[in-house]
Amino acid sequence: MANVKLNFLHVCENAFTSSDGKLNIIGIFNQINATNLPALHPRLMIVTSLAGEVKGYMESIEIISPKGQVIAKAGNPIEIFKEDGSANFIADFVGIVFPDEGKYKITVKVDENIINADNNDSFILIKRNGKR
Repeated sequence: MANVKLNFLHVCENAFTSSDGKLNIIGIFNQINATNLPALHPRLMIVTSLAGEVKGYMESIEIISPKGQVIAKAGNPIEIFKEDGSANFIADFVGIVFPDEGKYKITVKVDENIINADNNDSFILIKRNGKR
C-alpha cells in the first residue's frame, strides 16, 4: 500500500466544497443524545482529509457498532494531484439507525487498508437520555 496519512476526520451536520475549492465543515460533533433506542439520526456527514503519494485511491468509511457490526458505509475514489497535497472526502449518511448505546468506531480505509486503526478519536458516542 502507498504511504497514506489521515490528516483529519470530523463528524458534522453539513460539509461542502465552495466554488473556490475551500472545504467548509459546519456543526462538528462526536455525541448523539437519544431519547429512545434504537435511535434514528436523520443526517450526518463524515469529512476526511488524506495526504500521500500523487495518485488515485479508493477511500471508504465505515461506522461500526459497539458490538462490531458495520451499520453504515460509504466509499468514493479520491485523487491526490500534487506533491504535499491532500484529498478531501465528504461522506453523507442519511437515516442511520444506531441500535445500541455506546461508542461507534469510524474506520477509514484506503484501497481496503485501515489507515486510522490507532486513532482513538474516530468515534460517535450514543448516549440515552431520560428514563430507562
